[in-house]
Amino acid sequence: MNPSLQPFVRMQTLLRLLGVALLVLGLSACASAPPKVRSDVTAFHNWPEKLPASTYSFKLPADTDAASIEVQNYQNLIADQLARYGIDKRTDAGGGLRVSFSTQVGSREVKVREPVDPFLYGGYYRPWGWGPYWGPWGIPERQYNVEVFVRTLKLNIDDAAGKRLFETTVVSQGRIRELSAVMPAMIAAAFEGFPGESGKTRVVEIPLEQPLAAAPSTSKR
Repeated sequence: MNPSLQPFVRMQTLLRLLGVALLVLGLSACASAPPKVRSDVTAFHNWPEKLPASTYSFKLPADTDAASIEVQNYQNLIADQLARYGIDKRTDAGGGLRVSFSTQVGSREVKVREPVDPFLYGGYYRPWGWGPYWGPWGIPERQYNVEVFVRTLKLNIDDAAGKRLFETTVVSQGRIRELSAVMPAMIAAAFEGFPGESGKTRVVEIPLEQPLAAAPSTSKR
């Protein structure tokens, strides 16, 4: 290397490593914040100004086990939200509003790029940076794939005659595959600002009540 370029190279390396340190500090600050479930909420409704009754019952799909403790837990969460809006008389005798819901979990792989310490990952110096993990912005990085889970909640409210009054779809994505862990936040998101503006998708963030470990990633350096 040309001796005259050595001070410039040292300064360039120090600035890049400083950038890595600042990024790590930023990530640490984010990690210390309370975790939240971020959901896309889309609702359509013909909600009346005055409901004819405040009673309701749950209508389950034919393939749903009504005795399931998990299903009953979700029903209780929905009941708590309905009570916030004066719909607080649950009955199993029929009549009143009919509430139905369904859930689904899918997954997809996402490529992640993150800054790294070039010395830790065995990079080597070249005039244009450390290889082979030098990113496009002049910061050393690595790439790997993670499995992201797509969680979906669909919830409908019909009147006693079967007319649809309200329907909403809540979609969240994250590293937690257990639906039971994120469902309290997703149900809360479904009723945030109920009934809301019809036909508009909103982003709602609700704190995660009981954080769980994320699913293991498939690292590809």
